[in-house]
Amino acid sequence: MARLYAFTPLCDETSGLFVVVGIPAGIVYAEANRILTRNLLALGVAAVLALLAAWLFGHLFVIGRTRVLVNTARQLAAGELGARSGLAHEEGEFGQLALAFDGMATAIERREQALRESEAKYRSLVEEIPAITYIIALDEARTFLYVSPQTEAILGIPPSQFTANPEFWQQRLHPDDRARVLAELARGQATGETMRAEFRMQAQSGSFVWFRAQATLVRDLNGQPLFIQGIMLDITERKRAEEEIGEANRKLKVLVAESGERNRNSTLLNEMSELLQVCQSSREAYQAVGNFVPRFFPDGAGALYVFNFEHNLLEAVAVWGEGPPSESGFPPDDCWAMRLSRVHLMSDLQTEVGCRHVSSAIAGGYLCAPMMDGPGGGPGPTPFTDEFPGSGRPEGKGGHRPGGS
Repeated sequence: MARLYAFTPLCDETSGLFVVVGIPAGIVYAEANRILTRNLLALGVAAVLALLAAWLFGHLFVIGRTRVLVNTARQLAAGELGARSGLAHEEGEFGQLALAFDGMATAIERREQALRESEAKYRSLVEEIPAITYIIALDEARTFLYVSPQTEAILGIPPSQFTANPEFWQQRLHPDDRARVLAELARGQATGETMRAEFRMQAQSGSFVWFRAQATLVRDLNGQPLFIQGIMLDITERKRAEEEIGEANRKLKVLVAESGERNRNSTLLNEMSELLQVCQSSREAYQAVGNFVPRFFPDGAGALYVFNFEHNLLEAVAVWGEGPPSESGFPPDDCWAMRLSRVHLMSDLQTEVGCRHVSSAIAGGYLCAPMMDGPGGGPGPTPFTDEFPGSGRPEGKGGHRPGGS
């Protein structure tokens, strides 16, 4: 056992005698240890109390308020824009922080309200215009993200069908327009240029509606592509009007051409009539007819026949055109026009009964036209026959009785 010793000489230091007393160390330090233990316990209790007080103070004044701010931030993030901390009235740094936080929440709420009002105005404007507005994703299928309700009014198809099935709108495109429209979308996405196209889309009724579409690639603030936004205008009536105008123009051109042809023919008839009136013999009249008829039928060939009473034959007195009929004469019964006493038109030699005086080698068709005598003439009609072979234009061939018109 450890001891503490104390010694002192008995007489003097030279005698060499000392008195020594040894006391156990535990006895010597017992009081000091009791005081130290008591002080350490008091210090520990004070430290615990201080920590507990600090914890209570932090929980009440720091952690609790911090949790209020965190919970309010979570509510704002969840969309509860009316959430506030309720700590803005307090003094100190937390009060200032809460005031700034609530001010930020108020600003966010006002901005969100402004955005909603702006979106409502934009949507109202978009949905009231007589056109289809749309937003297309940049995926491979060109999925519709939004389509205005006008699809139901114009096509009879609700917008949900366009957004539910990415391939639906492509299936509705006219087969002749589909590849061109998809290529235009791809080009606009690649270059960023405005896309314009006219195409047909099938309505619910099965008919096709003409649209003129314009679309633009929308980018974010960093220039990255977001989506394609566009508008489709119904131009069916305009297309129908264009077709009607085109058809009217075509008819007008035909009428003008026909009018010009009639004027030309009228002029030729007048000229031929004047010439025939001054002819002094039948031979001159036949020659005049042979000269004028090719001008009426420039692409045809034919002949003028005159009835010969003595031989009961129709004899050629004038021929014209390239490859005119080779028959110099034929009996009246060989011609259907003579039998029927009216014009006889043959357009299909394979299915219709033809005249015996017409060669079967004619590729196209022909026309036999009988011309009646004037007063005091013979007993019946005589033919004037036009033949139109492969060229499709009539070739003249006909006849009249001597003295007829």
